Amino acid sequence: MDMKKPFYIVAVAFLALGVVSCKKDNINNGETGYGIDGKTPMPKAVDIGTVDKDGNPVLWASFNLGASKEYECGNYYAWGEKVQKIYYQWSTYIFSNGDAHKLLKYCTNTETGKGYWDMEAFPEGPDGIVTLEAIDDVASDKLGGKWRIPTKDDWLALKALRDNEDYEWSDWVSVPDDKGNEMFGKRITRKSTGATLFFPAAGDCLYSSIGRSVGTEGNYWSASIKTDGTYEAPQAAHCTIFRYNSFDIGYAGRFFGMSVRPVMTK
Repeated sequence: MDMKKPFYIVAVAFLALGVVSCKKDNINNGETGYGIDGKTPMPKAVDIGTVDKDGNPVLWASFNLGASKEYECGNYYAWGEKVQKIYYQWSTYIFSNGDAHKLLKYCTNTETGKGYWDMEAFPEGPDGIVTLEAIDDVASDKLGGKWRIPTKDDWLALKALRDNEDYEWSDWVSVPDDKGNEMFGKRITRKSTGATLFFPAAGDCLYSSIGRSVGTEGNYWSASIKTDGTYEAPQAAHCTIFRYNSFDIGYAGRFFGMSVRPVMTK
């Protein structure tokens, strides 16, 4: 398998995490208007009921990064990048030296991973960083405060809510925009509080800045790279991939342009 070619594989995984009740469904975070960059719309922070490993509530943004309404796709970013691009490919990816086998940051020291580090530029070897650092987190960069890109575990905690009777989880719903057009996606609603999140099927970007599969597929980055020592690691990062009747945690090449749904830990 030639890893210079794009790859996109769904890896189904489950993680049972606890949930907590909340009297308020939407928490504003004390900020309104725009993020610290002065132009990115500031979302509300929604307590849908997920928690981190220490039991702290993880609040989810009410819309995608770069959007201003829940049905909007927002912006597309390569993993760890903070600007949108015209071309999404390895040759334009900020953390590779033009090639999938010459990574410049976020590379684990595994048997297969050694071959993906740019040894000429960094002879000391892979850095071993497996989670996106704040300096490379576009959600933190645009919104400030405690906003960040969700980890793989954050997404798994959200997925676990499908088995909780307090939640209504739509297979596929449409939300009309201001012009009467429909955007399809997933909606999660907590019955006891009324908290709700809509994830538009924004597709992704490959080679072009034009989104693919918009309206039929949703692809959202996590902050976690693939670390299992397989051929795809560490040039892949975990992401959430959903379609009409599925919601899975998989992975994709880090150069893909995908949606970002920010979170913050309360």
